[in-house]
Amino acid sequence: MDYDKLILEKENTVLAHVVYKEHTLGYLFRYGNSLYLGILHASVLKGSPWDNLTGNVMIFPGQFKEVREATQKDFDSFNVSSKGHLT
Repeated sequence: MDYDKLILEKENTVLAHVVYKEHTLGYLFRYGNSLYLGILHASVLKGSPWDNLTGNVMIFPGQFKEVREATQKDFDSFNVSSKGHLT
């Protein structure tokens, strides 16, 4: 995943479903000139500083190396239904 390419994508649309630092499952979207992580599930047991009620978190270019695309296994691990998220 390339931060510079994603920042040019259409605003306010889901760009990708991702796992951040192995502790947070969410989706990336662009708003203005920034990328945000919408949280689907955050695990404080895995080290997340957020909870499921946090909302959206800005992702800076330096943090982007800790983002990877989510798989079905990730949705299962975080106990989140992939219906409507993964095709």
